[in-house]
Amino acid sequence: LPPLALLFVISFFDFESWITPGRLFFLLFTATAIITLVWTNALHHLVFTGVYTIDTGPFPMLGLKHGLVWWIIIGYHYFLLAMLSALLLLQVFASAGFIRSQAILLLSAVTIVWVVNGIYVSGNSPIPNMDMGPLAFTMVAGAMAWGFFRCSLLDILPMARTKIFHGLDNAIVVFDEKSRVMDMNPAAESMFAVGVDEMLWDD
Repeated sequence: LPPLALLFVISFFDFESWITPGRLFFLLFTATAIITLVWTNALHHLVFTGVYTIDTGPFPMLGLKHGLVWWIIIGYHYFLLAMLSALLLLQVFASAGFIRSQAILLLSAVTIVWVVNGIYVSGNSPIPNMDMGPLAFTMVAGAMAWGFFRCSLLDILPMARTKIFHGLDNAIVVFDEKSRVMDMNPAAESMFAVGVDEMLWDD
């Protein structure tokens, strides 16, 4: 999931120049290798070295003994998550209007993973010894799915928007169904002498 999320954000916010064939191959190859190592763990025990019973919580649970490769996988995923968070944070401060709103929405979803994992690592999980990672990713999926439909994220072509919408000399103002200003290009900002942030729609 982290590589796919990173590729989506890079493409959506017009950082396509970052996606070289070599980097794309590395991301896809690494993801495939990780899945393969986990599925074949019984043959090599590199990811998990065994299981044990946890009796300290409200009910018995099985714990996994982590191997060296598990820590490498976790470090790699957190590195990708940090890159994803940094790109979204950059868009929050560098963009305006509807694009900034989209970046804030996606950054909020990614923040859920950091918060939930922080709670787990600090030992403050509401259910002792329970890994809350799956819950975090479920919440992120729900938040991002809501964002896709609420903001029509999948209906916008970032490359076309950047090269055409911003490049035209003609003023363009984008309204939603309630006639609220969602975005405007630089030509419109110059014509009306107002920035899109000053006219940004809200709920």
